[in-house]
Amino acid sequence: MTKNDIGQILDRICSGIASEAERSDARDELYDHIMNHYEKNIACGMTEDEAYSEAVKVLGNEDEIHNSLKRAHKSKSPKEIISLALLILSLAIILMIIVTPILFIIGLFAMFPPTKLEKVVT
Repeated sequence: MTKNDIGQILDRICSGIASEAERSDARDELYDHIMNHYEKNIACGMTEDEAYSEAVKVLGNEDEIHNSLKRAHKSKSPKEIISLALLILSLAIILMIIVTPILFIIGLFAMFPPTKLEKVVT
């Protein structure tokens, strides 16, 4: 296994991340992790091929990592964003319908406290 092979593995693992910046960050972080293990393996007397292979094994199953990264970096589709915006708008309208009469009643009590109403009635 070579550095080029590791690059291809990382490209496959990170391919599910939609954002280029996030994909690059994740790839760099995984690469650093592999290289740290590679250097430790070399220091322990492994050959380059053995050191790279063992460093990649430390990551775990490529498909599981790919799926985890894809889920963690899932972007919202335009349909999901529009649905969320409509939900927020609907809640705001409902809140206005409920709050406006309450504020009106509070305003009436502020203008005409019950003590003044009692004097008018009697």
